Amino acid sequence: MTVKIFGNTITNCGTAISAPANANLEIGQNAISQCQKAIELRDSPSLLQSLGLPPDTPIDMLREVLSTLAQSGDGTGERRQEIVKNSRLGKWLGTSANVAQIAGTFLTLHQGGYLQRILEILPR
Repeated sequence: MTVKIFGNTITNCGTAISAPANANLEIGQNAISQCQKAIELRDSPSLLQSLGLPPDTPIDMLREVLSTLAQSGDGTGERRQEIVKNSRLGKWLGTSANVAQIAGTFLTLHQGGYLQRILEILPR
């Protein structure tokens, strides 16, 4: 999907337009003045970083726990935390603080209906 940004007047701001570097943008005919930065193209965080996971997280372990969570229905937060803790990913993460944080993130994703979408974009 192309995002078109045309015909805008943007004044007196920090950054007028900020988008991921890989975004499909069409930008033109805008009046940008008195801004610290007109257009910023930024690197997007990786999916792993967005989930609060280390960059070297094994994808197969992530896929496994997300699949289990997606199939487990709307269990309690404690139940989901237990699933993450007992998974290979939970054991790989180690500390209970990390597991609790990640389980909370996964619960939010599940409630928002995003677990299946993430599973679809993870490499196999």
